[in-house]
Amino acid sequence: QTLSYADETGTVRQWDMCTRTSTDRTPGTAPRADAVCIVPLLRRRDAAGKIVATDTLLVEQYRPPVGRRTIEFPAGLLDAGETPAGAALRELREETGYVGDSCKVLPAVSGMLCMSP
Repeated sequence: QTLSYADETGTVRQWDMCTRTSTDRTPGTAPRADAVCIVPLLRRRDAAGKIVATDTLLVEQYRPPVGRRTIEFPAGLLDAGETPAGAALRELREETGYVGDSCKVLPAVSGMLCMSP
């Protein structure tokens, strides 16, 4: 679905909204993750390989529903047949340009994850 809106400068733009299509709500089955939220940690190492600094990567996006820019962790919906780890690495690349080589999937933290304000 596409929404027309005016951005903070008054320019009319189009915004494509995501709709969850991969959610399995079959009665009697455990809910399956349909979205990921990534907490990207950028670690800098010295010449000896020791971690000397860790930064957290955030994204800034204009969100038409609130009419403002937001600062948030990269996040997104899983594609059909995709694992949470695969989706996390894909979303990291799509939203930030960074390419991760591995990720750690944590246990579910919340039954509901708000992907957009």
